[in-house]
Amino acid sequence: MSQPQTVKIGLLGFGNIGAGLVDLIQQNRQAYLQRTGLDLDVTIALVRDLSKSRLYGGVELTTNPSDIYQFRHVDIVVELMGGLEPARTLVLECLRRGKHVVTANKSLLAWHGKEIFRTAARLKRSVGFEASVCGGIPLIRVLNSGLIANEIDLIYGIVNGTTNYILSKMHQDRLGYKQALAEAQEAGFAEPNPHNDVSGIDAAEKLAVLAGLAFGVDVLPNQIPCQGIERLTLEDIRSAEEMGYVIKMLAYGKQSGRSLDLRVQPTLIPNSHPLANVANENNAVFIHGSAVSDMMLYGKGAGRYPTASAVLSDIVEIARSGFVPSRINDNQYISKLTTQKSRFYIRIDIPDRPGAIGKITTHFGKHKISISHAAADLVKRTGSRGRVTILTHDVSEKRLQKALSEIEQWPDLHSHPLAIRVF
Repeated sequence: MSQPQTVKIGLLGFGNIGAGLVDLIQQNRQAYLQRTGLDLDVTIALVRDLSKSRLYGGVELTTNPSDIYQFRHVDIVVELMGGLEPARTLVLECLRRGKHVVTANKSLLAWHGKEIFRTAARLKRSVGFEASVCGGIPLIRVLNSGLIANEIDLIYGIVNGTTNYILSKMHQDRLGYKQALAEAQEAGFAEPNPHNDVSGIDAAEKLAVLAGLAFGVDVLPNQIPCQGIERLTLEDIRSAEEMGYVIKMLAYGKQSGRSLDLRVQPTLIPNSHPLANVANENNAVFIHGSAVSDMMLYGKGAGRYPTASAVLSDIVEIARSGFVPSRINDNQYISKLTTQKSRFYIRIDIPDRPGAIGKITTHFGKHKISISHAAADLVKRTGSRGRVTILTHDVSEKRLQKALSEIEQWPDLHSHPLAIRVF
């Protein structure tokens, strides 16, 4: 039997995921050695506070980042700090000092991925990022190598566990949005400040990473049209259900010839679609490839051990293979309203007075928007406020936005019209 290869690991950040990684390695070290021939050892970790109690023997702790990248015995540095800085600066410095890097930081890759991958390629260092999107689901590896024989023209799915948990609670338990959000926070699935999740920013960052792998484009998150779930009400959930749909927050990318459509938005999914049954904090992603046709990957999108599992898979791959070049995308993505047609669910809060519904249908008719379903009712406890819900036939987003922008000019509307795409 050949001698085992010792792999020394340094951590930039020793929070929930870092602790999970050390747990997995220390509890299963002999099993990994037998499976891979690698003796994995977390040697040193960067922390903010040395006085905080940590029950992990053999891991040296430091508050000085240079101790990580200057330590010559560290082979692979795992960045688990999150955010853009100082993560970007430290990752680049680790690469310059000859270290391979593994990161779970989707924001870092979405905004600075090209710089990081170019630096790694120039220095013949690897960057592993399996844990950056969808936690324990091996999505990155599937796109990077598993589907290398395919041209991918469609990728879409649920990539944010927080919004999926909130929408699941609204559907299943009939909670209002604020109640569902509070429950998600109490359960640990939503941050005290949930803005990045509920607004779609988190999903847009993940979609930017996925679009680079699937379509070969260099796209920044702020180029992706993004719509959050903050305005959804329990009435929207019920209206969707009455029409045979479930509302899910989707990240969506479709390539047709030279046209590429990227977006993040709540979407009405038919009850018969597998995504309709993806509940709580789980993630699921559909991919269509030229050789494999359709496939779906499903599992835990976050959490200590699912994410640590993905980090560990990158460590093992880099230790076995050494330098693995990452794809660098030079094709620029230009965001624009798509001409692709879709059905839309529309909710308009109107004053309860004669002629209001007629004005809506007049504007829709003017822009040749055909209606397949419409309902109107009074909003309880308001006295003078009504609600109109409409399901359109296929219409381009551009045409719909023109009609809605005119309706928005009415001085007595109670809120801006809500438009949600139907899958």
